[in-house]
Amino acid sequence: ALNVAGTARLVWHTPNLLSLCLIGVLIATPEIAEQCVMPQFVFQDFDIMGSPGLIEQITIVSTYVSTAAAAAFFALAGGATRRIGLVPFVRVLVPVTAAAQLLPLLFLTAPAVWCLALVSALAPVGIVAEVPLSALVSLAVPAARVGEALSAVTACKAVAPLLGNFAVVPAIHVMGPSRLWVFFPAGAAVILLA
Repeated sequence: ALNVAGTARLVWHTPNLLSLCLIGVLIATPEIAEQCVMPQFVFQDFDIMGSPGLIEQITIVSTYVSTAAAAAFFALAGGATRRIGLVPFVRVLVPVTAAAQLLPLLFLTAPAVWCLALVSALAPVGIVAEVPLSALVSLAVPAARVGEALSAVTACKAVAPLLGNFAVVPAIHVMGPSRLWVFFPAGAAVILLA
């Protein structure tokens, strides 16, 4: 039987589970907003808005480098988690993720392909949080309710794209498209709340 109220009680009455839900949302929301803003920010800072060929080149470099880096980060995260433990790893990962959120600000002073590759290589560090957070969820609840708890956390994190995407449009209208850089320190601040 479908028991949404029972799952909500599980989340609410399991303090660590509620915290893990909140951490997931606080990390994911700025990352989603950054994905929306980043292409326009890069194209403006590189001054290539009218050059489809350069836009394609920049997009390819960014996409391939970040994809390869994400795979490497997952491998490194596995080793780091085994070495220092889940909770200490997440405690280190939160400020590192916040710092990575600030990296696109480098484009303001160095709009070059090497800088794009560097930022693209370091930016995906935040997605690594998924693995230790899921493992911590499994430890925070009774064994018979792990699947339910993981589903609840996933449902909470599903709110992040909604929040991140809905925040972008009004924020751009308030700040103006020339101040997209504000998204990055704001996102870092939200991540640090985790």
